[in-house]
Amino acid sequence: MKIEGYLEDIDFISDIHDPTVIYAEFTVPSKDERPPYKMFAHIDDDSLKAFIRRFILPDIKENVSVTELLQEVKDEILLWGNPDRVAPRYRTAGTLRHGWIEYDLNDFDRQYVKVNSKGWKISSSHKAKFLKRNTLGSQACPVHTDKNLIDLLKPLVNTDRDSLVLFSCWLAQAFCVGSHSALLIMAEQGSGKSVLTKIARRVVDPSNLKADTMPTKKDDLFTLLSNSYFLAFDNTDELSKEISDIFCSAVTGATMAKRKLYSTNELGVFELHNTLVLNGIDILPSQSDLASRCLLLKLKHIDEQTRKTESEIEDIFVNSLPDILGAIFNALSDAMTIIKTLSPTRLPRMAEPYKELLAIAIALGVSQSEFERIYFANLAEIDKERSGIAVVQAVVEFMTSGAVKGRGIEDTVKNLFMKIRANYSGNRGDLPPNAAHFGRKLRRERNALEAAGYVANFDDTFSDGTHLKIYKNK
Repeated sequence: MKIEGYLEDIDFISDIHDPTVIYAEFTVPSKDERPPYKMFAHIDDDSLKAFIRRFILPDIKENVSVTELLQEVKDEILLWGNPDRVAPRYRTAGTLRHGWIEYDLNDFDRQYVKVNSKGWKISSSHKAKFLKRNTLGSQACPVHTDKNLIDLLKPLVNTDRDSLVLFSCWLAQAFCVGSHSALLIMAEQGSGKSVLTKIARRVVDPSNLKADTMPTKKDDLFTLLSNSYFLAFDNTDELSKEISDIFCSAVTGATMAKRKLYSTNELGVFELHNTLVLNGIDILPSQSDLASRCLLLKLKHIDEQTRKTESEIEDIFVNSLPDILGAIFNALSDAMTIIKTLSPTRLPRMAEPYKELLAIAIALGVSQSEFERIYFANLAEIDKERSGIAVVQAVVEFMTSGAVKGRGIEDTVKNLFMKIRANYSGNRGDLPPNAAHFGRKLRRERNALEAAGYVANFDDTFSDGTHLKIYKNK
């Protein structure tokens, strides 16, 4: 929308979800050898104010301020509306189904990667409206490569082949706007989960912030989600139902209302479309809605003989990043053609993101049957982890092993965990890695344990730690 008067060289556009939110698009003149370029910013952004001060105010003879000029624009749009509406994007735009993706490198030359079914290229032009937040980091320049993404990521991901395939596909899909499964990186200490979380962020959406901190207030989380694309939370503990519900909306895409100011009842509308990573020792959501929107990546323990320093991993990553990005754009380009004729044999709850993952997997050389096996085995693993089946089985096995005299046993959670773990005949990797997580999971599974014939009672009043009493039902 053009505003007659001093600011007629600026296009003002309202948000597609909230017309009271106004953006501006303007062309910054060339300087030295740098060509002119378009900027897109919020109406209150400092870059727009700088543009007005530098290129408009000097030609105005009247005594008028930047604030007054912009207030006139706001008043006109709020009173008479704005036919021009836009859904702004952070970092990436487009989908496989649309047949195009644009990715903001945010480098000094203001370059973008443009992907279609014929390939990809680096360009200074773009059609998406990208907002530049101050935390947006610059990305490495991708290179055209014949290397496969799975092979490039193998030295950086401490996991098995199936999980590596799933992670590679998830990482490439993160460049597509739309619904995504949240990635849960679960491992004990010393498995490299924090390093891998940082790598995922730097591949998809490098930031000037080292890590995202989980907000304690709902409104703060809304603000973080609505002003970000990729969010990665390190060493995450158990999520509340309220946080889980918000994350469900964020990964599948939603518009949500929130009060703009505490002094008024006016609501602002926020669009949430996020790619989400959570890591921790025992982070599986207890809420089934979020769990059904997740993929699980388990990392192996790294022994002292094979462990690399963080600086060694950094060198490997930095050297391979241009190839990793190029391999991702290759896969996305091929997947745009593959997805048009794709016919999955079965569809999970997250049907659309699954089809994108499947198309990307085929583009990476993974057969449809193999990826379907990997994907649905991962969902089954999540259900198994959430259900706490192994914990209940281990307790029942211990209680019937002859190690318990009488109807029951009482000891600290730590001591009982060590005894139960040592007695377990199944895969000990299925059990929680330490006593604290064992106790937490057993609290959640007390009904299942009761159905198996045993009762578990916790007592937090002892000085030597929480006591656990397990005994057989009468």
